[in-house]
Amino acid sequence: MELRTKLKIDVSPDQIDHNTRVCTIGSCFAYNMSQKLSKNKFQIYHNPFGTLYNPISISQLMSSCIKQKLSTKIST
Repeated sequence: MELRTKLKIDVSPDQIDHNTRVCTIGSCFAYNMSQKLSKNKFQIYHNPFGTLYNPISISQLMSSCIKQKLSTKIST
């Protein structure tokens, strides 16, 4: 009896290296990943508004960044 599902995962064509700028936005997972990448000398920009859990807050932040307007009022 097999108690797990085996998956074949192909290598992504989108690879990052130390010359890639990485932006992490979202939950505590995004924060922890940014910390690990930063320790390994990757160029990291982590969300200045802290941990965001809901898609509306993330969407508002992304829209503000695209419009180059940042406000301290982001719905959480």
